[in-house]
Amino acid sequence: MDDDSHSRGTTMLAIAKMVDFPNKFREKLRVMSVNTLAVRCGFVQRTPRKIDPQNFVLSFFLMVLHGGYSLSSFAATLGLFERQCISKQAINKRIKEPLIRFLEELLAKALTQGIHLHTKPKHHLLSTSFQRVLIHDSTSIRLDPSLAEHFPGARNARSTRSATVKIQAMFDLLSERFRYFKITPFTVNDQAAATAMIDCVQPGDLVIRDLGYFVLRVLHAIECKGAFFISRLRYGITLYCFHDAETPLNLLKMLKKQQFLDIDVHIGTKEKLPVRLVALPVATSVAAQRRRALRCNRDRRLNPSQHHLALLGWDIFILNVDRSILTAVDVVEIYRLRWRIEIIFKAWKSHFRLADVPYSSVIRVQLYLHAMLIFLTLFHANIYAPLALSASGNQKIDLSLLKLSRFFKVQFWAMVLFASQPRIIEQQVLYHCKYESRRKRQNFLQQLARLG
Repeated sequence: MDDDSHSRGTTMLAIAKMVDFPNKFREKLRVMSVNTLAVRCGFVQRTPRKIDPQNFVLSFFLMVLHGGYSLSSFAATLGLFERQCISKQAINKRIKEPLIRFLEELLAKALTQGIHLHTKPKHHLLSTSFQRVLIHDSTSIRLDPSLAEHFPGARNARSTRSATVKIQAMFDLLSERFRYFKITPFTVNDQAAATAMIDCVQPGDLVIRDLGYFVLRVLHAIECKGAFFISRLRYGITLYCFHDAETPLNLLKMLKKQQFLDIDVHIGTKEKLPVRLVALPVATSVAAQRRRALRCNRDRRLNPSQHHLALLGWDIFILNVDRSILTAVDVVEIYRLRWRIEIIFKAWKSHFRLADVPYSSVIRVQLYLHAMLIFLTLFHANIYAPLALSASGNQKIDLSLLKLSRFFKVQFWAMVLFASQPRIIEQQVLYHCKYESRRKRQNFLQQLARLG
């Protein structure tokens, strides 16, 4: 078989997996011992006569695609799998605490399942320097106000109660896999979540976070685990000379003189954590936009000082990665990759409608969110990642996650009709789901390639 035939064959295999996702996901669920988990969690107490746990989960996945979130729709889809009629009342009886425990364990299993790709993506600088590159961020979803007691949200000036749920997520850029999820009320802030995820960090990892997760003791804990971090510097943190941890530094004064810095410092009045500080100037337009945003922040307590506004003219990072591994320019380029998880959140909400929580009871909200996260984890790992890798390596085409998510959601049933003609589907996917050519801005895969 020549190289062209082999390339087409691997892409066709990825296309076939996308079209036949119910059976492929069924196999994944079997590997994850779904039936055993269901018994252990009490979701199934005896041999199921009507509702099989695998079919229950798969029925929800299909509901994600056709958008029918009612119990009647769920019952009809499940009935097709079970080859018998199932009432919505029978479904409703199963939506209890044991089901949530079952889905929680199933999600944990999904996060630990390996993706055995034939060829792993190679990003020389990242893959040779770090075991994993973990992006930690969160997304919030507004719920019906009646759930404010269980999922309290932010209060406005009128002290009106709202309900919001927050999903904390950790994503590994190197393997294109999610490693961690946690569902909390909105009132559990990101700093608290920063501490909760420490157990997930392993030696050799690189953790990238935004300012919301800035906690010095957590950065110290990451370092103690033999891992690395890159973080923006939070305003107001005291800096000290590296060789004299009692002498404060005037960072703005240094930047006005030198514009660019790559120095070793200690940070924190109590912690005196030794770190590397990198500061590079940003474009005048970017600095102006940041200042406008800070002045217009809805939290009127901020009242930014001129000193604070002046520092917005630089990108300022702290890290514990040696200069022999990452240059200052590398640090800026790698930190930009953090936006990948924002794109993933956008795909979830825009195309798979994660934010359209259709239920008003606590247990149904939990059912919906856990089942959605299982589906999204399996979709990314077993459909997007293999297909994007194949298209990039064989056809030299970079596939957009947003476009493929939309295509998969909208065209799934059309793809089923052409399941026996995968070349037709391949042609449409490679044409409609590729990144557009842009001169001024690079896509995510191009940014990764630059680091190689």
